[in-house]
Amino acid sequence: MLGEQGMPQLDLSTVTVLLADPSQHMTTLIASMLRSIGVTKILAVNSKSGFAKALATTSFDLLLVLDRAPRWDGLPLVQMLRSKENQLTRDAHAIMMSREAMAERVTMARDAGINAFIRKPFAAKDLQVRIETAFNQPVAFVDGESYAGPDRRRRADFPGEDRRASPKPSSKPRS
Repeated sequence: MLGEQGMPQLDLSTVTVLLADPSQHMTTLIASMLRSIGVTKILAVNSKSGFAKALATTSFDLLLVLDRAPRWDGLPLVQMLRSKENQLTRDAHAIMMSREAMAERVTMARDAGINAFIRKPFAAKDLQVRIETAFNQPVAFVDGESYAGPDRRRRADFPGEDRRASPKPSSKPRS
């Protein structure tokens, strides 16, 4: 069955989500949006320690992480996700939520291992499209010495020589 975007319909009830935002109000709101589009397995955390504990104990398919707020920076959280110590969820899809999408910050997030950005405020339908795109159009997971995460080269017509040791497809089964 195809969805509105012509992509196969993803059963969002099978997706396990870790939602990280320091504002409990925002995690409640975004969790409500996720439930409205069919996501049922959601763990919301409001602290860096809660994020680390969740990664250490649970396997997630998707992470939604706030970019920045006072006393909060999502980039180290994504780096924690992609670290070699995190074997449960290392190759999960990661979407960064941000109030601003300045090119420099988007590049920094990409280099930390983010799959996609979504700009706040967003509607549940916008979030659904980002999630479905992440799952239906996956990018190879690269595991190198200085970088682990989705292949940062999005252009299919890359003009240079491929110098990577073969990119590994994600080992985690995707719905």
